[in-house]
Amino acid sequence: MKAKTFLVFYLSFWILALAGIGLYQNLELPRFMEYLHVLIMICMAVVGIYQGYLILRARSRKQPADDELSIKILHRAAMVSYLISLNLWAILIYVSSKTKIDPGILFGIGIICMAVVFALSWMVIKIRGTGHA
Repeated sequence: MKAKTFLVFYLSFWILALAGIGLYQNLELPRFMEYLHVLIMICMAVVGIYQGYLILRARSRKQPADDELSIKILHRAAMVSYLISLNLWAILIYVSSKTKIDPGILFGIGIICMAVVFALSWMVIKIRGTGHA
């Protein structure tokens, strides 16, 4: 349990550190796109820190780490984000074939979009519920 909480904060720290390094070393993207990528990475790190906070709060209240509802929400969010991500990759492959954008940049955009889609689907399902009683 403690290792899981530590891992959340550790990965969030490294995401923020790599976003900062990438901001100053990237020469191919325009400045706006760099700032957009860093902003998305910071949002991902904030979601990770929020998850770590929820784990710590549940531990201090002596609640179980993963109950059935949270696991069901996580599985449903993964299912929805997987289906959306498949369509996203199909769109990116089409864009790659029609434009001269570097495939490495499109690959990075696809990975960041997958993380954003998962975070958004998790938030929506957590707010709306799983749909089953």
